Amino acid sequence: MIPEFDFPGHSHAAIKSMISRHDRLLHEGKEKDATMYLLNDFRDESRYFSVQAFTDETASVCLNSTYDLMEYVLHMIMTLHSDIQPLTVFHFGGDEVPGGAWQKSPECEKLAKILNIGYRTSQTHKLLKAYFLKRISNITAKMGINLAGWGDYLFEHSTRTVLPREFFSNKEVYSFAWSTTGASRNNHEVSLMANHGYKVTAFNGFSNCILVMF
Repeated sequence: MIPEFDFPGHSHAAIKSMISRHDRLLHEGKEKDATMYLLNDFRDESRYFSVQAFTDETASVCLNSTYDLMEYVLHMIMTLHSDIQPLTVFHFGGDEVPGGAWQKSPECEKLAKILNIGYRTSQTHKLLKAYFLKRISNITAKMGINLAGWGDYLFEHSTRTVLPREFFSNKEVYSFAWSTTGASRNNHEVSLMANHGYKVTAFNGFSNCILVMF
């Protein structure tokens, strides 16, 4: 079994849970603890509409607290697995991140300046996504865990070019490729990922046909 905790998209429940935790601890006067695992920038005015019809389901990749939570979750999962079967792969999702996310976030603007990248440009989303991927790769690699996600995360959205394998620090990187646009496009993208050195499992549309390429 490969545990999956989706970041940064599909994170509506986690975002709301951490806001509730923040409000409770803040009420108790524990301001530092309250902000420890926040997934959202309260001043973020970004507007987007996800595939699942949410306007607030994308975790901020610009907050250190996002990565603190991910590390905490990973340590907990590793502990749960330790007496049964050591955790070797973590599936972080990575798919269906709406393009409008992080575009009007003061925290992301601050990070963009630190990284010396343009903010609110056509490249902002791509570069912030790359920043997130590099950090989650480094976190998992440091723990000796391989990384897995849905196929979307390996592609630059507009050009559909694949990230080079050396971008990731993990010994192995897995892609669970899927497509609702048909087998032709999916098979093409599977070939691209496999040729770049990724371990790939492909799902063609909503069929039960699974192609594994190692």
